[in-house]
Amino acid sequence: MWRIPKCPTLGDLGAINYNPELISRQARYPIIRAPLEETIMPFVIHGSEAHKGEHHRKIRHAWKNETKSYGASPSYREWLKGRTKLVGLPCGEVQYQNQKAQTYEVQETLRVGELEETLEQMKTEQGLEAALEEVRLEKQLKDKTNKRARAKKETRLKVGSFLRATDQEMCSRRAERNQIAIEKEQLKEALLNLKTRETKWEKHVHGLQEKVRLLEELARAKLSKEYLEDQRRQSLFELVKARGKSDEAELQSQATIQELKGGLRKLETKMPRAR
Repeated sequence: MWRIPKCPTLGDLGAINYNPELISRQARYPIIRAPLEETIMPFVIHGSEAHKGEHHRKIRHAWKNETKSYGASPSYREWLKGRTKLVGLPCGEVQYQNQKAQTYEVQETLRVGELEETLEQMKTEQGLEAALEEVRLEKQLKDKTNKRARAKKETRLKVGSFLRATDQEMCSRRAERNQIAIEKEQLKEALLNLKTRETKWEKHVHGLQEKVRLLEELARAKLSKEYLEDQRRQSLFELVKARGKSDEAELQSQATIQELKGGLRKLETKMPRAR
């Protein structure tokens, strides 16, 4: 396996990756550092679909577009040696296909890696800044949304309060109108009762007045009769009184006449004696 590092084992029944070095190279990435453990996990794709799948396409594309070697870092070399000892491969010097790659400066490679890491970090920071800006914009949008929601809620509460107050006012006015209507009906009924009672009283008073008139006429008639009786009695009394006086006068006159006659007789008696 180690002697054919550029040959991915692809067969009619699937694709099998036996060489850890092919994991990154099949995706056209140069190996300059020790790979991660999860990136060197072997995989097996069964069936004829392996030649049409995504892994097969990446492998074919990687080997058609080989990447120029950039050398390897000491950490990768140490890892590779340890890997060869671990899997039982023969240990030996790594054979470089390109002699110019031996003069490649590891520090430059590391510098490129550091620059790449710096670039990646800058991208990450830019991504974080973009994420923070997005979060800030989202927070602003959320604040605006919450503010609009609060404004809408306050408006709804104000409108609800106004509607409740209006409804209470309308109910109060309606109750007042109903009370006024009830009082008006009661006044009408009381007025009708008063008119009925007044009519009855008028009839009663008229009857009483008629009775009084009849009584007055009867009293006047009675008084007139009594007056006439009194006048008659008075007349009779006056007549009796006058007659009594007349009789008394007649008696007095008769007495006077008798006295005169007696006096004449006395005179007549005395007169012859005088001769």
